[in-house]
Amino acid sequence: MPKVNFLPDNVTVEVEKGENLLRTAMQGEVHLSATCGGSGTCGKCRVVLEKGKLDSLDTELLTDEEKKKGYYLACLCKVVEDVQVRVPIETRRGERAVLDRLREAAAFGVMLTTEDIHALVDFKVDPLIKKVYVEVEEPTLDNNADDLSRLLVALKKDGYEELTVDYDALKDLADELREKDFKVTVSILTLDHNKTVTRIEAGDTTKNNLALAYDIGTTTLYAEVIDLDTGEILSFASDYNPQISFGEDVISRIVFSAKGDGLKKLKKAVIDDFNKLTKEALEKAGRKSEEISIISAAGNTTMAHLFLGISPKNIRKEPYIPTVTHWPAVKSSKIGLKAPDGSRTFVVPGRASYVGGDITAGILASGMYKTDKLTLYIDIGTNGEIALGNKDWLMAVSCSAGPAFEGGT
Repeated sequence: MPKVNFLPDNVTVEVEKGENLLRTAMQGEVHLSATCGGSGTCGKCRVVLEKGKLDSLDTELLTDEEKKKGYYLACLCKVVEDVQVRVPIETRRGERAVLDRLREAAAFGVMLTTEDIHALVDFKVDPLIKKVYVEVEEPTLDNNADDLSRLLVALKKDGYEELTVDYDALKDLADELREKDFKVTVSILTLDHNKTVTRIEAGDTTKNNLALAYDIGTTTLYAEVIDLDTGEILSFASDYNPQISFGEDVISRIVFSAKGDGLKKLKKAVIDDFNKLTKEALEKAGRKSEEISIISAAGNTTMAHLFLGISPKNIRKEPYIPTVTHWPAVKSSKIGLKAPDGSRTFVVPGRASYVGGDITAGILASGMYKTDKLTLYIDIGTNGEIALGNKDWLMAVSCSAGPAFEGGT
């Protein structure tokens, strides 16, 4: 099978003869701008052939001079032999260091700090999942009740009644109880006035209760590690959204998601990157993934669908109806996130196809929904949204902001 070497990253990918060069780059996690999703209409996935030969369709999106210099559009090329291609700077995405510097801007008063945001609203730490340490009575011939029954008795003494128990929490119950002489920590999820035991750990792990906050941006991804007991932000990590390789805007990604296994690829790209960012942020904080209890994710409606692997195809078709706007809690491991079985992921609900959970999160964080003052909230991202209102009413509109910054409309 032919091999493709991508410069300047020096990434080599082996593919079947006749494979599309843009898909080859995606397979090797080499970013090539492709606003049109690979349909050959945007002209952005430019590469320069250094060695070898490509089987390519002709295109008017490249000038004769560019063609003489070895420029090709990756989406129009087939790999027929070993080649080496260079990804020019205009085709590559930005450096992660730029994102890190944005965080530093808060120190110069350019951006709000976490403390600034907390000052806007009353901030109370009351996590959905709490950890409770209990000592369970050991079994004897006289007290031969099953392990779960004795655990529930111990929890009842601490005021926890009418509990349901998740199946995953039962699988290792016997071993966890006996590992530390029947001293265990129980994770209890309170949701809609219902209490569920989601996890049981040997010993006292009550101080190891972490949350992750994910910002699913169209262009960038952001992850924070938060101590659920104090609300303190321990660390963060950010990166460009790797889905950019499949389309730079939500419409392009919706189109790509409807092609073959496009939806699967888009979901895998964002989940894999969040797993990487989580690992990086946990290492910065000196913490472990076993401590994660909750993951909260916010993004626009399309990004939320792709994050959970749900087709967003009808969002771009009149009358523009999403599959769902209010998301149920899901087991983190079920969607591919590297977190304990007892961990739950909550996606912030949105309002409509183009007013998503990212705006809901902003409205909640700003506190505008609780004030008498008329407040204007503006989110200027790849997609732009504006919310106006106060505690009595709220209205929101959206537009495509990215092209406006690039001189488009």
